[in-house]
Order: sequence, then structure tokens, then C-alpha cells
Amino acid sequence: MVATQVTHVLLETMEEISARMDNLVRLGISGSKAWEFANTRKGYWRIADSPILNCTLTLKVFRNLGLLSLSDVYFKSLSLRTAVCRTARMVV
Repeated sequence: MVATQVTHVLLETMEEISARMDNLVRLGISGSKAWEFANTRKGYWRIADSPILNCTLTLKVFRNLGLLSLSDVYFKSLSLRTAVCRTARMVV
């Protein structure tokens, strides 16, 4: 879901059809498919969840843009924890 939202924002920043097509070709989509996605009348949200963009806009691309994945941040925060949480005992 988060990757789809980021993809939506990336598509929204490319306002012109030619810029969108050039960027999609740069990401590795074939020329005909890039033109199809760049020149579509469908909304950004619908295009952002397409299988082709899910394969090309991978975690590696987002990391190159300087974005962190939520799982990386979560696992990093787990390693920073020092206290051990135990279950509370019932006192009668």
C-alpha cells in the first residue's frame, strides 16, 4: 500500500506525457508499454497499482531515491531496544 502511494506521487510529479514516458523507459519499461502508461486517461492511482510498475519500481529504486522501507526501519528499531519486556504476573 505504501509503495503504491509513493508510486502515485512519483507519477503525479511527471506532468507532461513526454517526461512520464522518458522516465518509464529509463526505469526499464519497453517503449510501447511506456507510451501506453504515459498517455493513458486512467488516474494516477489506477496506474500506480499496475503489475508492470510494481515490477519496475522496486525497493531498490526507492532506496536510490533516498526513501526508507518501513520494514527496514522496524527491524532497525528492534535492534536498538535494550530492555526486555516480560509478561506481567497477577498478584493476589
